[in-house]
Amino acid sequence: MKRDEVLAILEAHREQLQKLGVKSLSLFGSVARDEAHGDSDVDLLVEFDRQSGFFQLLQIQYYLGFAEKVFPGGRV
Repeated sequence: MKRDEVLAILEAHREQLQKLGVKSLSLFGSVARDEAHGDSDVDLLVEFDRQSGFFQLLQIQYYLGFAEKVFPGGRV
């Protein structure tokens, strides 16, 4: 997956991720450098705008279930 593709996907989900308390997302690793191969995963660092509780983390995990459909093998 190319860097621009990942950034476009994240941008498309920006509003919902913000509602879930995500302050910022940082892409790093081979995808960020546009050196990814077919078996590369997508590395993201997530910063929250407030302390997250257990149920909020469950909501984020549920929402990120879209990764199974967007990223081959669900490797995010």
